[in-house]
Formats: sequence, C-alpha cells, structure tokens
Amino acid sequence: MCDYKTHFKQNLKQHQLVHDVQGIHKKYKCGMCDYKTHWNSSLKRHKLKHAEGIDKKYKCELCHYKTHFK
Repeated sequence: MCDYKTHFKQNLKQHQLVHDVQGIHKKYKCGMCDYKTHWNSSLKRHKLKHAEGIDKKYKCELCHYKTHFK
C-alpha cells in the first residue's frame, strides 16, 4: 500500500479511491491524454493543462513560472 495518513476518516475514504478500493473505478477520463480521475472537478482542472491561449494568471515574482492554479 502507501504511507498516507490523516486525522479524518472522510479524508481516508477519499484517498482510498486513488487505489480503486472496493472496485470503484475512475469514471472521468480526459479526451486528450490518458488521465483518469474519480472527480469531475479534478478533470476540469486537468483540462486546463491542455488549453492553449488561456492566460496563466498566477505568476512567480522570482522567475518566469506561470500557472492556472493558485
């Protein structure tokens, strides 16, 4: 297994989905790559990685790094 630890039961249940516990399968799939997830919100966030021409509004003040995510 893995070394994941948490104080909250709900966090553990959500984490266990990563391991396809109890036959639960990742039902949200990206149409542009092999990415799969259990959550629609994660897929929406992932799809931003494929978007061209979208301004990355979070920019590092110390280097040229830019991202969609805060």
